[in-house]
Amino acid sequence: MQPKPGTLYSYALANKIAGAYLGTANAAQINANFNSNLGNAGCLDGTFFYLGLDSNHGANIDFVVTLLHEMGHGIGFQTFTNGSTGAQNGGYLAIWDHFLYGSTAGKLWKDMTNAERQASALSIDKLAWTGAGVTIPSVRITQADGVALLGQLAKRTRTSSGVVGAFNLVGSQYSGADPLGRMMMFAPNPYQSGSSVSHFDTSAFRNQLMEPAISGDLTQSVLLPQDLTFKLLQDIGWKVPTNAGRAGMLGLPGSKRQGVLSTLPFFHCRLLPPMLLVEFPRRRFHLGEYPCDSKH
Repeated sequence: MQPKPGTLYSYALANKIAGAYLGTANAAQINANFNSNLGNAGCLDGTFFYLGLDSNHGANIDFVVTLLHEMGHGIGFQTFTNGSTGAQNGGYLAIWDHFLYGSTAGKLWKDMTNAERQASALSIDKLAWTGAGVTIPSVRITQADGVALLGQLAKRTRTSSGVVGAFNLVGSQYSGADPLGRMMMFAPNPYQSGSSVSHFDTSAFRNQLMEPAISGDLTQSVLLPQDLTFKLLQDIGWKVPTNAGRAGMLGLPGSKRQGVLSTLPFFHCRLLPPMLLVEFPRRRFHLGEYPCDSKH
């Protein structure tokens, strides 16, 4: 894929496209803090980081999966466009804007107004990724059907609810995908800073590494058939030799910065505010902030 002019890329991907290191020599590109007190009293009591490489974490939290999630953001699994306002960073398109599609407006984010992007980031199941694959079918209902059911249940009597429901298999619909088979992105209402847009939707099954909260059934793979993460990274420009395998993925550089691509090989780079998260079930905190105490 040819790089797109006037577009923001993650710093790591800009390095890859340019074929040169564009940052300050020996400067860190990803800064992450992980709390060693996890599992101790007052800090998710009894739930520890599992440090093994075999995914046998049991009821604990797989540290490798947590690390891979944050590395994924660092190498480009995030948008630089502000979903809460719809404003583009510095007036530049983000590479994600070329792939995010809002079915309500019927446009890619790159073609929307700020107001349209703002609405799209809250559209629940109306924000899709146009370059990714699809997942496995499962049972679900739409939000509109849920509202209708609640309305009918509110009219129930002592002897009757007045509601009869049935689930039917829709062979053309995939869990986590829209009716056209495009992977849905996380677009809850209200907007969730640090989570909205820059993650896969939580309706996906099997669960995906780059959903906004960790799941116990995740593997340590970012490749098909277990996971779609690398497919999305390929869409935005990452390429590795076909025989590189998992080692090739783990060898990718990472960054929390961005590069503004005009014409190769010239880039203008600037530091973004931290956008990476460490996430646990029902708990979410920014890197550099400790959920239990000041120790790490």
